[in-house]
Amino acid sequence: AGNNATATSAKGIVTDALIGIVAVLAAYLFIYVINPDLTVMNIAFSQVRVSDVEDEEVTGTVSGMLVSRNGKELDSSFVVTLDKIKAAGINTIVTSGLRTVAKQQALIRENCGGFPATKKCSPPTCLLKNGPSSCPHTTGHAADIWALNSSGSQVISMANCLNNVNACRNNTYQKKLIEGMKADGFCVLDGEPWHFEKPKMSKSCH
Repeated sequence: AGNNATATSAKGIVTDALIGIVAVLAAYLFIYVINPDLTVMNIAFSQVRVSDVEDEEVTGTVSGMLVSRNGKELDSSFVVTLDKIKAAGINTIVTSGLRTVAKQQALIRENCGGFPATKKCSPPTCLLKNGPSSCPHTTGHAADIWALNSSGSQVISMANCLNNVNACRNNTYQKKLIEGMKADGFCVLDGEPWHFEKPKMSKSCH
């Protein structure tokens, strides 16, 4: 617009950009002449197995030894192991344990269009096809457990955990919780590093 100072500044920016492009191309050509393989980018992303798909039906038994922890009912074996983990310096909180049949039915209605399900469940939901023993949380042998950090807070929210399952699983505190649970024979879902079962019922629990 007739502003010589602005025009001069713009020309300088364009000149610098062109010099940068030439420098990059020259560097590429130089490296290519030395060794063409150096110009090939082989980025390999490690495959992380993430399966947050809940089985439609599992085979299990309903616990006859239910106890309470953090206001949730679960099999007594959980409490024994959680006490061991606490003695090792990791505090925990149980956010879900035994789920009533009525609660599971309500989830199916909410996620699957009705009970029995009338559509594909979103999110995936156990369909309670064969009574309480056919869904992990209705047996008392499955529980959602989180480690607490040094200030007594849950180490990570479920939403953030789902955004990066691998990082969640390797969180210092959650990792120690998982290791302690596994040492006592519990398995943890691949896509839900807070969901533990004993005995294993879900296919993606390892």
